[in-house]
Amino acid sequence: MFIAFIAMVSGCNNAKKAREAAELDSLKQFYLVVKDSLDSTWNFMIAEDDLKLTFMKRLLEEITHSNSYDEETVNSLVSRIEDARLMRYDRQSMGNQNLIDEYDFAINSLIKEITALARSNARYQNFPSMAQLIEYIQETDERVLLHRVHYDFFAKDYNKFINEHGELAKEIDGGDPQNKVNLFQISE
Repeated sequence: MFIAFIAMVSGCNNAKKAREAAELDSLKQFYLVVKDSLDSTWNFMIAEDDLKLTFMKRLLEEITHSNSYDEETVNSLVSRIEDARLMRYDRQSMGNQNLIDEYDFAINSLIKEITALARSNARYQNFPSMAQLIEYIQETDERVLLHRVHYDFFAKDYNKFINEHGELAKEIDGGDPQNKVNLFQISE
């Protein structure tokens, strides 16, 4: 009887250790998935934003091919695209909501101005690629916004994990500074 009791207690301890090991593995997997998703989403978002800027410049090139444009206006818009690219937030600076707002305002203004310039071009109908580029710009702009939503989703999970399991995060990824990451939404 005593041996059966010892075996039962030992079995319970083994089951508890197995459960704890499984929970630890699950936490590690969760961290790795969230960290990878956060980084991937950021990279996709920046790539889409770069693509949008490229489409904007390409639309301006199409306008110049029409031979019906104001050179000073086009050059100014190309310069403003490059200025916007340089002022774009990064993962650290995006903690400043004003910087994001300024960038978004600059980009939205450029999209409106470049689109209006293309559509008002006397030869717009002769250059179907202008309409296609306008569509591409709008589509990439929408995808950037979706990536921001996804980024915030993963950032919240990452921040919660760091808050609750910071030591485990250091153990899993010693190169990760385990600092909470900034969100695109305004903090409450």
